[in-house]
Amino acid sequence: MEWNELPGDDWAGHIESDDAKVIRGLLVPLKFQALEPQTKSILDLGCGEGYFARTVKAAGAAQAAGLDISPALLETARARDPQGEY
Repeated sequence: MEWNELPGDDWAGHIESDDAKVIRGLLVPLKFQALEPQTKSILDLGCGEGYFARTVKAAGAAQAAGLDISPALLETARARDPQGEY
């Protein structure tokens, strides 16, 4: 099975689960510290269901866009953030 054939719901559900606490609690804050996204334009390559793009946008990024090879994950990102750029 190709990555772009994987159902978007699997990863989309995972990012909000307890299993993804490391991503949400450690990796995202480290990215924020390195990027200082406020007022910047951010491109999230491999955005999956758009978690990081939504998060930096909420933190004050001037613009946040996501790019992924999975049509299912991009569809989920658009559903979760209809005003976003995916």
